[in-house]
Amino acid sequence: MSILGAIVRAYSYLFHLALSLFVLAIAFVTLTSGANTLQMEMLPWKDTALLYWLLALGLIGIIAVVLGVTRKLPILFLIWSVVVFALLVRGYIFSPYTFDGVSDFSRVLLLLLGALLACIGAWLQFRRKTHRRKYA
Repeated sequence: MSILGAIVRAYSYLFHLALSLFVLAIAFVTLTSGANTLQMEMLPWKDTALLYWLLALGLIGIIAVVLGVTRKLPILFLIWSVVVFALLVRGYIFSPYTFDGVSDFSRVLLLLLGALLACIGAWLQFRRKTHRRKYA
């Protein structure tokens, strides 16, 4: 189980690092291009507020991943993982967002499952390591 747990934890770190860098890149490119209009129907923010939220969330995500990997503040990484999953579920399932077909729904479902697996990986940081006793 420890090898599987390590793989899931590594996946969790990579998932959130990639997501944070992606969100940060979208915000940075949109802000530097001068086009302050960005529409992401699955998120609760609009216009300029959306850009600054994306910028802040991208930075927070990178910080949470670094602090989780180094085990300096692993609870922040767990909180970040749960917040990301909650935002995705709220935005894609409990909002007026509409899917463009079965392929779009499948893509979102895979994203949600990936975020759920990343939450499990973040939670696995807190499992106690079991040591086997050697009997002589």
